[in-house]
Amino acid sequence: MAMWRELLSRSAWLTAGSVVGRLAPYAVLIALGRQLDPVAFASLSIAFAWASVAASLVTAALGAVTTQRLAADPGPGRRMLALRALGQGAAWSGLLTIAIAALGAPVAVRAFGDHLDPAAFWPALAHGLAWSLTLLVGALLNGLHAVRRSALVLGVGGIGQALGMGFGFVTGHSLGASLWGLALGSAASLALGLVLLHGALPPAEPCALQKPRFRLDVAWGTLANAAVTPVAFAAAALVTRHGAPAEDLAQYQALEQVHQLLLFAPGLIGQALLPLLAAHDRGSEAQRSLRPWVYRSAAAGLLAATLIGWRPEWVLHALGNPALTDLWATRWMLCNASLALALSLLHNELMARRLYAPAALLSLSWAAVFLGLGSLFGGVAGMQAGRLVASLLLFAAVCALTSRPFRSA
Repeated sequence: MAMWRELLSRSAWLTAGSVVGRLAPYAVLIALGRQLDPVAFASLSIAFAWASVAASLVTAALGAVTTQRLAADPGPGRRMLALRALGQGAAWSGLLTIAIAALGAPVAVRAFGDHLDPAAFWPALAHGLAWSLTLLVGALLNGLHAVRRSALVLGVGGIGQALGMGFGFVTGHSLGASLWGLALGSAASLALGLVLLHGALPPAEPCALQKPRFRLDVAWGTLANAAVTPVAFAAAALVTRHGAPAEDLAQYQALEQVHQLLLFAPGLIGQALLPLLAAHDRGSEAQRSLRPWVYRSAAAGLLAATLIGWRPEWVLHALGNPALTDLWATRWMLCNASLALALSLLHNELMARRLYAPAALLSLSWAAVFLGLGSLFGGVAGMQAGRLVASLLLFAAVCALTSRPFRSA
């Protein structure tokens, strides 16, 4: 019971921080949409969304691996590990930023056609650099079991971005000023995160830091992220092949938005669970307590999806999106979402066991099965059905892989 209370507490804090951190900037974006012309608002939205997504991916693998190592190591080596991870994250983010800067704004503008103003390039790049390191700091705090500080970084970070965009627009009344305000807000959030991390680090003590296969684990984690992230874009391209009507793409994107919304809470619960699974003194207990709930959550989710999908018309009516018309596509999407919690718990169990290579290979296999079957079945419903089959196979494979007793790294 103590572990579950701690898991609920961690999840609640991370959820609160993430919700505030995500809603605050979007509230300001909506407000600025009434003040900026359509071209400027499109550039602002694209720059904010893509820079934020890129930032979350740059240091995601490093954050996950370091979270596991910090939680599993109760000794003084945690301080050096956290500082080295922060240094590596800064070096990697900096090199990537320099590479993108070398390509220049014209390349970015060509990638988005006429929808991106060149003035958005440099502030978006600065925001992405600062926010990638802020997310890494949040992961380090989570690994140090300072979950409230991690939630504070995420929540205040979003508020800082919102205030920065609003202040920039009030002072400059332009797209560039708004985005430079966003970058300033992200930089201020990073500064706060570094202060909170300094207070959470254990005292400096002489120690021999052992980091076996650390960089290799980060590489495998990066490969897993690279396999999963572009899948939604590839699936959208497959949906529109062979002269499919524009309504198919609109319906797929609408279902994808609902799907991503339903994945939000399970993802946060998985993040909260990772340090508990990785801790030496709680790994076996957590694994034994977790496995029945994995099966229960999968069974309950599929049952709920089946009951809701029996008559999905009311779901489509409640969503109110005119693009949503395919009942079978909606049913398969609900079944996919129903497995999100179970798959999130299993994924973080793989991370806690340091099974990064199998996790990456399973992610690649999932993407291949998803896209292959989706292309074979065809249409929006076929793509959703292909993802469901891939997710069920992934669930079975991870359950088999993690059936052995837990051993802390």
